[in-house]
Amino acid sequence: MSLGAVLTAIVTPFDDDLQVDEQAFVDLMHHLAAHGSDGFVVCASTGEPSTLRSDEHLRVVELACRNRPPGTVIVASTGSNNTRHSCR
Repeated sequence: MSLGAVLTAIVTPFDDDLQVDEQAFVDLMHHLAAHGSDGFVVCASTGEPSTLRSDEHLRVVELACRNRPPGTVIVASTGSNNTRHSCR
């Protein structure tokens, strides 16, 4: 399996109530795919591991997997600032 040439560390958008904006996330993923991204690194280097609750983190990964544009890959980050949490 090839990961492709361009993997985008996609941001997780939030709405005015500081909730994950799920539709904006899906729309952004499809926009990026249409403009050359071969896949997405979800909940990684854009800061989310230290700012999302576990349920939010898992939901964003689920959104990415369920709405993955055809022909793209999803790399789900499992990192956090807490090693025990990451392992769990």
